[in-house]
Amino acid sequence: GVETAGQPGTPSKILGWLQQTTQSIGFVPTLGGVLMALLSIFFLQSLVVILNERLVNSTRFQYAGTLRSTLYEAIFAARWEFIAKQKTGVLTNALTQDSVRAAAAFLNLTALVRECVAVLIYVSLALVFSWQMTLVAVGIAGAGLYLFRSRVARGQEYGAETTLAYARVQEEAVEKLASAKLVKGFGMVGDAADRFTRAVHALANVQVRGSKNRTMVGALYQPLTATLLLSGLYIALTVFQMPISDIMVLLIIVFRLTPRVSDLQMTMHEVLSLLPSVAHVVDVTRLAQDQRERDGGLPFHGLQQGIRVRDVWFAYENKAPVIRGVTLEVRKGETIAIVGPSGSGKTTMIDLIMGFIRPTQGDVLVDGVPLHRLNVNDWHRQCGYVPQEVSLFNETIRANLLWGKPTATVEEVETAVRLSHADEFIRRLPQGYETVVGSRGVLLSGGQRQRLALARALIRKPELLILDEATSSLDTESEFMIQKTLETLARSMSIVIVAHRLATIQRADRIYVLEQGRIAESGSWEALTLAEGRFNELRKLQALT
Repeated sequence: GVETAGQPGTPSKILGWLQQTTQSIGFVPTLGGVLMALLSIFFLQSLVVILNERLVNSTRFQYAGTLRSTLYEAIFAARWEFIAKQKTGVLTNALTQDSVRAAAAFLNLTALVRECVAVLIYVSLALVFSWQMTLVAVGIAGAGLYLFRSRVARGQEYGAETTLAYARVQEEAVEKLASAKLVKGFGMVGDAADRFTRAVHALANVQVRGSKNRTMVGALYQPLTATLLLSGLYIALTVFQMPISDIMVLLIIVFRLTPRVSDLQMTMHEVLSLLPSVAHVVDVTRLAQDQRERDGGLPFHGLQQGIRVRDVWFAYENKAPVIRGVTLEVRKGETIAIVGPSGSGKTTMIDLIMGFIRPTQGDVLVDGVPLHRLNVNDWHRQCGYVPQEVSLFNETIRANLLWGKPTATVEEVETAVRLSHADEFIRRLPQGYETVVGSRGVLLSGGQRQRLALARALIRKPELLILDEATSSLDTESEFMIQKTLETLARSMSIVIVAHRLATIQRADRIYVLEQGRIAESGSWEALTLAEGRFNELRKLQALT
């Protein structure tokens, strides 16, 4: 039944039980013993807090690192077509900001579990004193949580907007910084700054709205708590007629419980606002993994016969074919050239030969084996690739060269540099090989970047050397020297040259003229000159004999 003021209260019973228990084990409380016990409890609490923080933060940062590593590996393991379609800013944001926010979500999730356990403990203690009063308090608290549900849910909406806003900021920063010279050269500094400022302001705006919503949840919870306590006190005194001693202990428990419930609600709000970042990282990772480049798995140790492109067609998704029934051959030790007007499909042919993309129809055969059946990494390790847009990293010249072959000796590096005629400008640099080239090699001229890219490819001693407009930025003298180098290398490796400047391909064993995705004609320089066909028209336009 209900206790009256004349009966011993629950706190008295508990104290009595504690006294009997300590006496039964022979422990007689003294002032010194009690003080030491309290001091021990404080030290133990501090130790638990330290260990908990170390464990949680260590797990949090490891989780962020795992997310980033998994996503990074998935992106580079995906098909080239997938990578080419992605916005750099979105991927960068997923690898950086979203991963941090996802780790914060993990931390808040652990805090949410901890708060739930604490709330359950305090509710259990309250039930010991008065289950009726506890149920009333829980009901009022539940009603308050229900009233705040829309604001808590709004936190998730703001979280999704924040994820998109961060991606836009990253995109504007990454793309414009990568094209800084173009921005300045077009006099578009103000426009670029305005676009970035708008993106930053949009991010700040959604962050402010999210912060206001979070503050509102915390602020409105205070009067609700006061209402809960006053209502509970009134009900306890008038309805349940609880003893004052029980009410005081119950109030202490409720005072301890109230901030826990408040923290629980705020933590839940924070988790919901961070969940969109978790979802974005997971979605991008899953999408990249679904687009993983399929590997045939057959080992490839070196070119024995040659490469044959047999009746190959290729079309990008939902578009007309850009390669139409092309057949060409690169025998071992041969140099072939692919020429044609812009948009004729030259770079696409290189992507097909490299295995970056797969034919829609037909086959690319390496020593008679379809390229898609080979181990793609084995194949790429046997290729030296110099793309149209040279990619250098913001490191030293030596570090950039060693990307081609990290185990290369000093002699191998110097030989490759000499063959590419990069040694001349490297010697003139005050720091030589230790010169930092800047982001994307901006501290070097276009010709210097191309010579370094060629040297990086030659360090590998590839079976197949592919040059996609690799001499377009060279002066006439450098271009002539590179031609001599290619003639020297001609029989030691197979070489495929894509060129607009026809002077670079006069010594090619065979020239293929592409037009609108088809082979218009093919043959040696002399044969195509005598044929008076499309190649001859291109030759005359460049005033070549």
